Amino acid sequence: MDKCRTIVQESVTKAGGVDVLIGGPPCQGFSQSNRASWNPDNPYNKLVDIFVHCAVELAPKVILLENVQGILWTPRSSKSKNKLTVVEHIAKKFTDAGYILFPAVLDAAWYGVPQHRNRFFLLGLHKSLGYKIDDFGEWGAFPVPTHGPLGKYNYVTVGDAIADLPVVENGETKVTQDYDEPTEEQLDFNQFLRQMREMSPKGVIVKMNSLLFAFTYHNI
Repeated sequence: MDKCRTIVQESVTKAGGVDVLIGGPPCQGFSQSNRASWNPDNPYNKLVDIFVHCAVELAPKVILLENVQGILWTPRSSKSKNKLTVVEHIAKKFTDAGYILFPAVLDAAWYGVPQHRNRFFLLGLHKSLGYKIDDFGEWGAFPVPTHGPLGKYNYVTVGDAIADLPVVENGETKVTQDYDEPTEEQLDFNQFLRQMREMSPKGVIVKMNSLLFAFTYHNI
């Protein structure tokens, strides 16, 4: 692992530094679906330390860490008398390295994704950028929600996301499927669908991960 960090450090130095570092360390140790979750001795929890070490060494202007909510209450260590949680430990490391921090639990549905998916985010801005916490409003450095009761648009539903797709028979093995393009009226009614079709090839969709989705390079 030290060798990998050295390679990354050398590559970043050669490139003249890095502006933004985004990481989602594996969450098995913090997930509700793992029997060993929230156990400070779970080896998966140590992967967060590797991300933190890399972030401090690379000193980007912006750091964004994402994980499941269990990271908020998982103890940092079972041996130390200092009962910091993992997040409190990370926050101390980043604060000592010169970052102002914005923690938040955000739901993907608030930003137009057709799924409720709550995740913890820790956004750090280096003090050299000149920002202060008071420069931001209620949502800190995060974007204000656009959908649901916190935004001005209704939640995007599963129906909005997949209602235009053709029926796939059981055992279907085709990689591509013919696709009837939606009308302008349908696109006006369904803005999510308009986004998904913006950069998509016309008249065809591609089956991905055993499900049929509109093929797109557009990220939301």
